[in-house]
Amino acid sequence: MENIYFETDKYKLLPESFTELNKLVNIMKEHPSMTINIKGHTDSDGGTDHNQILSENRANSVHDYLVNQGIDKSRLSHE
Repeated sequence: MENIYFETDKYKLLPESFTELNKLVNIMKEHPSMTINIKGHTDSDGGTDHNQILSENRANSVHDYLVNQGIDKSRLSHE
């Protein structure tokens, strides 16, 4: 997916992300057997360990948003 935004070095979703994530929510509601794996990413600034934690937290933020929109957490994995 594209258009998922965070501030630099942060993991709170920015409101500009909601349009794209809501499209995913609608697709998943239309296809109840669909599952997804969420992967977080960062830029190359900062140390490897720090960026790994930031990536995980970003994936968790997307996961939590989808769950809060009614997607069962059993349909989601994240790394």
